[in-house]
Amino acid sequence: MIQSRLLPEETLQGRRQLNKGKYGEDGFPLEPTFDEFEFVCNVQPISGLEILQVPEGDRTRQVFNCWTEFKLGSNDIVTRESEEYEVRPVEDWTQQSLSHYKVRLVKRDVQEK
Repeated sequence: MIQSRLLPEETLQGRRQLNKGKYGEDGFPLEPTFDEFEFVCNVQPISGLEILQVPEGDRTRQVFNCWTEFKLGSNDIVTRESEEYEVRPVEDWTQQSLSHYKVRLVKRDVQEK
């Protein structure tokens, strides 16, 4: 895992929708099915400069950076401290001799659950 003496590692739960955008023979959307998983990461507050890169509609939500060796996908759902977060941009740092990914976690609105 990412070596850090300052920030503790957390084990978070996540889920990924497997049949998003799939339709049955009757033409109606299929009931969502999810793949659930756990992963270890470091969660850090977003910096002042980074908040300017967050889309305007998300700036009022709680936003964190998450560093992990587990490859998360955009729109995966992560649960942290009983709150749900959407995974937003995924930065692949494995191409730079580092063994991790940086993702942004954006708290979900009540209507999105």
